[in-house]
Amino acid sequence: MITVLQTILIGIIAFLGIPIGKFIARKTKEELKGGRKYFVIFSGLCLLALITDLILLAFKTVSIDECIMIFGIFTFMFLLTMQAIREGDKLQNKK
Repeated sequence: MITVLQTILIGIIAFLGIPIGKFIARKTKEELKGGRKYFVIFSGLCLLALITDLILLAFKTVSIDECIMIFGIFTFMFLLTMQAIREGDKLQNKK
């Protein structure tokens, strides 16, 4: 059983995707240009996984503990990729 503290910790780790995504975008400017389409595809797959996780929870196929863990992982990855894309676009527009 996941406790409230563990749930809060999962949320904090998930939202660490934003600053980590910014950091990745700033350090890998050249790689982000060519790999942008893969970042977009990956973020779409993460969003699909989040929706699938909520559907499985609605049909009681997965437990709430599993749902929270999966949701935290994919939220982290989604925020990381979206922030990297956004920051990469800002850096490209500056030039």
